[in-house]
Amino acid sequence: MLLYAVAFGIGIVLAVHLTMNSVVGTMMGSARAANAIFWTVGAAAAVLIWLLGPQRGLMSNAKCVPSWLWVAGAIGASLVFGIAALIPKLGARSVFVLTVAGQVLASAWIAHVGFLGSPQKELTSVNLVGIAIMLSGVYLATK
Repeated sequence: MLLYAVAFGIGIVLAVHLTMNSVVGTMMGSARAANAIFWTVGAAAAVLIWLLGPQRGLMSNAKCVPSWLWVAGAIGASLVFGIAALIPKLGARSVFVLTVAGQVLASAWIAHVGFLGSPQKELTSVNLVGIAIMLSGVYLATK
């Protein structure tokens, strides 16, 4: 239960963080500039967290990572930029409900096929009913 609570809390923090990024983008007149600043601060924080952690020597393992997987950093920056740009246009509720729905759909597929070594979990009829109910909720929450 603790890990579920932590994951739920991360979702709350993510919503607050992305809304903050959107506000900064609006204040600066540029979601792109705000995103660049947030990622610079985030990179500095990531390096500090790494340096203060117990596994500092593992950076040498970076050479073992296939180069195409490093595109995840660009994907992350693009996601934050996109969300920050969408919040002022669609509103936080719609953006977050839609992004969570996208995550649920994608994660169902990822788990079903075991994409990138994810633990494989068959997609059941109960899961499909849950997804259908969630999509109904998305429709109701965004109207």
